[in-house]
Amino acid sequence: MKKPFQLLFILSFVTTSCKKDPAFVPTPPQPTKWEKIPGNYKVYDTSGVHLYDMRIKFYTQLNYYFFTFINFDNGSNLAIYQDQSTPYTNTISIGNCNGIYDAHSNRWNTTDLGSYAYDLFFNDTIELNFEKDNGPYWQEDDTTYHHIVVKQIAVKE
Repeated sequence: MKKPFQLLFILSFVTTSCKKDPAFVPTPPQPTKWEKIPGNYKVYDTSGVHLYDMRIKFYTQLNYYFFTFINFDNGSNLAIYQDQSTPYTNTISIGNCNGIYDAHSNRWNTTDLGSYAYDLFFNDTIELNFEKDNGPYWQEDDTTYHHIVVKQIAVKE
């Protein structure tokens, strides 16, 4: 009588211990903040008025991320890079760019405002805050002198 019980126990153990584990499905790597930024954007002023469309291209090399803003500030193409080791997770720095052309072929110096509280990237929105100054170029470009603080909101389409 012990043998059938032992046999039943062994069969029960074999059938329960040989259950198939669920298939391992690897989680795909999540894109970094930098990889989420490229795309087409609608750019608005702070009151919500549409100003222009802009496109951001991207590539990476070593520890740097390179961005090209096409139609930045409605006429310029702006190339910048970001160091991936930056401790500020929601910033994209425009930096200092000299002699970029606007839609009217006038040159400008464009400078970020020097604070990591500006040029923020959240979800699909970039808050652009920068200064434009045509000081070195206004006479050669035959235009009036301007120094402007620009605040715009770029929303990814």
